[in-house]
Amino acid sequence: MAAVGFAQDTLSNYRTKKAVITDTVVVDSFSINPSRFRVLDKTGSVIDSLSYTVDYENGTVVFSEEMQQAQDSVTIEYLRYPLFLTREYYTCLLYTSDAADE
Repeated sequence: MAAVGFAQDTLSNYRTKKAVITDTVVVDSFSINPSRFRVLDKTGSVIDSLSYTVDYENGTVVFSEEMQQAQDSVTIEYLRYPLFLTREYYTCLLYTSDAADE
């Protein structure tokens, strides 16, 4: 007797991105969780966080001049916030006119 199981396909919010170092690197279009963020050099060593500035809300990294001259590319490991936490929700207000009653 064979058992068959089905699982929901889910994408992990843990991401890895290889990037060429420029002044500003867009890591993701969603916000990034600051609790899980690392920048690694070509050898896999963690780069000191004083070499860059992270805008977690906009998902960008700005590298220092020294970093831009010392490295040509990096690997960025990060945790992306889920869509339901970063999505903008709008409320639609409906107005009725009482002008027809006058």
